[in-house]
Amino acid sequence: MLCHVGDSTVGDININMGEDSSVSISLGFYGCSIGDVSVGDISISLGESATLCYLTASLCASEDIGHVSIGDVSLTVGESGGIEIDDFVEICSTNGDVASIEVGNIDVHVGESGYGCMYHYVYLSNGDVGSSSIGDVNIDVESDANFYYCNELYASGDLGEYQFGNQTLNVTGEDSCGYFVNYVCVTDDMESVEIGDINVSVSGDNISACLSNCFENSGGDIGDVNIGNMSVIATATDDGVCAYNYLYVC
Repeated sequence: MLCHVGDSTVGDININMGEDSSVSISLGFYGCSIGDVSVGDISISLGESATLCYLTASLCASEDIGHVSIGDVSLTVGESGGIEIDDFVEICSTNGDVASIEVGNIDVHVGESGYGCMYHYVYLSNGDVGSSSIGDVNIDVESDANFYYCNELYASGDLGEYQFGNQTLNVTGEDSCGYFVNYVCVTDDMESVEIGDINVSVSGDNISACLSNCFENSGGDIGDVNIGNMSVIATATDDGVCAYNYLYVC
């Protein structure tokens, strides 16, 4: 492994895939320490039965990591298409801090019979996160489709300001489901938490949607917590719908 990776910049990523095609994208930064990393906007459109096998921006170090920023993300999945993003953003350090993490707006549209998952994963076994922010996240799931979004941050140390924009989960049609999970856990102090409006909307037959925010602190204090408006709208026709909106702070 390299001893140090300096500042790194990647421009915009634009991919438009046709019917029955597949694509994989991987960005990796590995070293004892890593400088600032910047990735531009990401736009991916998949045609009918097309597949995004993986899309990963991975940063792994044994010491400090600088400022990490990723632009806006737009993902469109066509009919019967699929997205498997197990580690969209993976940031790990065994004995160092991360200066800041910033991700722009995320828009996901999953067409009929489509499927997908998208994970953000930050794990520091002995370090602090200076600040973390994510823009607005909008997830739209059509009939007979499913999508799972998870943002998870764990730090064995402090977390500065934590900001998340508006959160919107919209599931429609028949036999479809959507999940939106935001989980943050630190062992020391968490300076503040701010989240925009939270909206869950479901309509149709035999569909479900779950949106949850969980903040845990095992050994320090949590500062001010500010949450915007929260709404749940559920409209059933025949077989019923299920909608959940959880908020947990401890």
